[in-house]
Amino acid sequence: MFCFSLYADEAKEHFELYLKTKIPTTKLKDSHYKETINPSSDEDAIESEFEFYIKKCTNKKIVSLSKILKPFSSIDSLIYLKNCSEPGQEQKIKQKLFEIIQFPKLEILETEIQNPEIKKIAEEILPLWEDRVYVFSNFYDPHTLVWYGKEKGFTEEINRIVYKDMPEHRKKTMLLRIKEDLLLSNQQIYHIYSYSTQSPWNEKNLLSENKRAEGYYLKIMDEWGKDPTFPSEKKQQLQELSNCITALGNQEKKFRLLGFYGFFTQYGTFTKESDPEEEATVQFLRKNIYHSAHFERRWLEIRNSCLKQQSLP
Repeated sequence: MFCFSLYADEAKEHFELYLKTKIPTTKLKDSHYKETINPSSDEDAIESEFEFYIKKCTNKKIVSLSKILKPFSSIDSLIYLKNCSEPGQEQKIKQKLFEIIQFPKLEILETEIQNPEIKKIAEEILPLWEDRVYVFSNFYDPHTLVWYGKEKGFTEEINRIVYKDMPEHRKKTMLLRIKEDLLLSNQQIYHIYSYSTQSPWNEKNLLSENKRAEGYYLKIMDEWGKDPTFPSEKKQQLQELSNCITALGNQEKKFRLLGFYGFFTQYGTFTKESDPEEEATVQFLRKNIYHSAHFERRWLEIRNSCLKQQSLP
């Protein structure tokens, strides 16, 4: 119990230091990697089912659209494949794709909140929400199954509670719970980065893990550079970011490139398996996502984080 308390205190201090500096550091040693074998994930089981139902589905349009949907929500894409023969599936997938790339706007308008206690809680929630949506979403999270799903969930729940007609004491309680959930969610993601060897690659030391991540990110950035829908001003910054990531990947610092995995996976892999006949759909998705406010903000966060880390002695 005493040892657990010491660990909890250390982890809390480590997290609070990151919030102040925005410079992520890991406590992992190479010996920790050798002791751990990453278990099979839920994604492995879903992938197996996905391949099974692709072979069973005879509607090529449903197969093509399901492949496009899969990086956004592997579960939804699997459901549509299972229901391949049912009427209206094509339109349902297109509607799902349109819905899933939309990010709800946080609607905390402090001037419209009359109760001072509720207003104070809303003000405290805002920076936690911003960190969750724009910062911690960039980290590796092994429990993510839906594109930006947790972040959307928090946003929709906050909007629902703030403006729902209910007793103020109940609204206050629910907002305090959301505040605590946001803080806990942010801590959990950062603690995975700092203390867990879990990763998509199951490497045996930090340097090897960073090299795998570096290659993964550089390949995505190379594709962005060729993509006509990728913002031109961002293309001018690609080489700078590539050089920064390469430099960090070759250093023996306590920095894990896994801190950028969420960003590159969510924005760099969502149109990999598209068929030529679905090019119009793919172009629509890319243009909307690459020119969104959340992409702009997260791009800025990872760029600044990388350059800040690179400048450290």
